[in-house]
Amino acid sequence: MLKKLNTYFFVIVMCSISAFILSIISFTLKPAQIKSQASYRNKELLKAANLLPTKASSKQIDIITKEKIMPLLTDENGNTYTFAEKNIDYSKYLEDGAKSGYSKLPFKLYYKIKNGGIILPVNGFGLWDAIYGYIGIDKNGFTIIGISWYEQKETPGLGGEIQNPKWQEQFKGKSLFHGSHMKTFGLNLIPKEMLAMLPLKDKEYSIDAISGATITSHGVQHAIKDSLTPYIPLLRKMQKQ
Repeated sequence: MLKKLNTYFFVIVMCSISAFILSIISFTLKPAQIKSQASYRNKELLKAANLLPTKASSKQIDIITKEKIMPLLTDENGNTYTFAEKNIDYSKYLEDGAKSGYSKLPFKLYYKIKNGGIILPVNGFGLWDAIYGYIGIDKNGFTIIGISWYEQKETPGLGGEIQNPKWQEQFKGKSLFHGSHMKTFGLNLIPKEMLAMLPLKDKEYSIDAISGATITSHGVQHAIKDSLTPYIPLLRKMQKQ
């Protein structure tokens, strides 16, 4: 009996020590993890803004982002604010709104590109889980300048192709809306066979959907539409400037 108690005691002590060591390691590594996550986010922002250099270190990416991209807030009327003006902590805001989507918040996140244009956060659902990305929009308020999908759990080689730079490249120059009035969302992901038969005027809004990943392609289309709709007042104000 005493031997069993000693064994249980030994196991409990070892588990406690292991848990303590793991907590220390986790605490020690957390600043590095936060920095790595910020650098990855900056890389995806630059990709959406079509500003990502071919070869750049994490440090260079962080410097470029700080120089050329500014996080701001907008409301349902398209008015803009800095985080300081609304007394909102940027890091906490990013963490709290990451999963639900920033477009659903009273003060919605967007990024202003120094030389014109903005980047909007996009989120929705693919086949298996949520998808998250950024879309860069020209200063005219409706032309796409770049796109990135930074988090997804779609099938590799199928829906997972939304992270393929070659597939993302075809979004550049496409129009988000039918006409400058921005009343009708125009971007459409369709199969290559149908795309080839479209008249030239409709190709301005059309993207070659991923073969074998219909649900993911539809998810991308709806994610962009649903995420961008609350930002239309901001896009209209951009158009008038």
